[in-house]
Amino acid sequence: MSTQSTTPAPVQAAVPAAPQRPAPAPRVKLGWRSRITTLLWGLLVLAIGGAAVIELNGQNIDMEVVFIGALIVMGTWLVISALLPRRD
Repeated sequence: MSTQSTTPAPVQAAVPAAPQRPAPAPRVKLGWRSRITTLLWGLLVLAIGGAAVIELNGQNIDMEVVFIGALIVMGTWLVISALLPRRD
């Protein structure tokens, strides 16, 4: 019989690794078509807001004509921008 004592090796505490920061998301470069669309939406909101301010100040404007005019301008702008050659 062997009287050797078998002592287990000391257990080292697991040290958590330093938290890794996620890589930053790549920046998406907007093309000129995206900028035109954003500008178009901005003009639409601006026109509606301006018409609402004028109407609420007591001026009489025909809102149907304003909206029809805005649709004509925006539609023309979209058609022209779709026909232009791509510069992306």
